[in-house]
Amino acid sequence: MSAGEGERVYWQTILDETYDSFVAIVAAGRNMDEASVRELADGSVYSGRQALDNGLVDALGYEEDAIAKAAELGGISGEPRIVEYSNTPGFDDFLTGLATPRDPLSAALALMEQFTTPSLEMRWIGP
Repeated sequence: MSAGEGERVYWQTILDETYDSFVAIVAAGRNMDEASVRELADGSVYSGRQALDNGLVDALGYEEDAIAKAAELGGISGEPRIVEYSNTPGFDDFLTGLATPRDPLSAALALMEQFTTPSLEMRWIGP
């Protein structure tokens, strides 16, 4: 087996394990058999209606609906506390952005894009 082939086998093993874990989690969480999940989990993108029809979501709605449902499931009475985070750039980010070798306008635009592009983060807020 060549070095390239060995690396391909390595990464394929990682992908297969990750996929199998994903299928198992979806099957358990959605109360579906794994064969049904594997039919759906082929990399396709589903609309909200298709996801609902396939049993992948409980309901369709807006952010407010999701917040209300989370509060209900969490036993929160009254208005739930919503915490929103933003990634505020630091001084070192500012300096790094300005040190990039390009024209000043492009550097400024790239810096603004970096600090205003949404990112996915998971954080825990204790009680």
